[in-house]
Amino acid sequence: MIQGWFFDGKTSRRRAAELSCGGSGRWVLRVDGDTILSVAFDEATVSPRVGATARMITFPDGQIFESPENDAIDAVLRRHRPGFHLMAFAETIENHKGFIAATVVVVVAGIWSLLRYGVPAVSEATAHALPVAVTHSVSSQTLTFLDASFFSPSELPEQRQEELRAQFKRLLPRDTEGFDYRILFRQGGDGIGANAFALPDATVVFTDEIVALAEDDAELQGIMLHEIGHVVHRHGLQQVIRQSLLSSLIVWITGDISTASSLIVIAPTVLLNADYSRAMEWEADTYALEGMRAHQLPLSAFASMLGKLMDSHTSQANEDERPACEDCLEPGTKDDWSSYLSSHPGTRERMERFIQAEP
Repeated sequence: MIQGWFFDGKTSRRRAAELSCGGSGRWVLRVDGDTILSVAFDEATVSPRVGATARMITFPDGQIFESPENDAIDAVLRRHRPGFHLMAFAETIENHKGFIAATVVVVVAGIWSLLRYGVPAVSEATAHALPVAVTHSVSSQTLTFLDASFFSPSELPEQRQEELRAQFKRLLPRDTEGFDYRILFRQGGDGIGANAFALPDATVVFTDEIVALAEDDAELQGIMLHEIGHVVHRHGLQQVIRQSLLSSLIVWITGDISTASSLIVIAPTVLLNADYSRAMEWEADTYALEGMRAHQLPLSAFASMLGKLMDSHTSQANEDERPACEDCLEPGTKDDWSSYLSSHPGTRERMERFIQAEP
């Protein structure tokens, strides 16, 4: 006999009761010694076991029998319900603190591995698999946003712009892979300052300030090659795809579709805050280094330009009353989003690499 309480399903009154299920395979409920209910085993619903909480057995007409005698209820289920052993094992595992802790660790490790290795790998493969045409709308929207919010028309003389366009054209790879490379000039102003970046469709933007900062065109050509390297390896597109995948992952985990954004919608924000990984920066720097060698440009020019950019943005930080410490330009920190160096980690390390590679 299983001891417990009986509820008739119509009032909140409870009565002491006994429940049994013998060889006949029927639930028999007794209150004060009188049988008040007898139903087939499969007609009643038994709630799952959760720790030491009382179980409820619900009958067809809404009556409920509640009992804390979980072992006795399990004994009945073991006799009459096929596959109960597996269910009981699952319930035991679910209530085992060690298993729960291990599951949490495995899930956290799995999510971390997915974010650390899975998402970047998928982003890279997808970026190289997508046709070039896909990059046009992403880049066009980003440039439109920048022109409306931050940039103003370039004040560089047209002749100077033509000179730099000609230099840029000479640096382009022989196989453009369908990209229509172009270089544009904009005035960055106080918000952006000396800056250069590449959009996924092979549009490279130089501000007037970065042009003015250079003492030699070789310094600008080194930066051009670096940005071309980002396009060749499709780093910008990888970042956009990565953010899109992360948004989808958040929706999958939380079920909140409002947190997701389409690839085109999120592109401006992602590209403006491009936080390239060290691997991406190393690839772009390697492309610049090899390109400068191929075009017989002094490698020290790239290091020199990085130094000037670092000094320029440190000065801007001082003027804006922001911390102008040496670590501001190191990995893991963010200066102004518009800082060319804020998305290019390990500035001094990169400078040293080019200086040491100089013949």
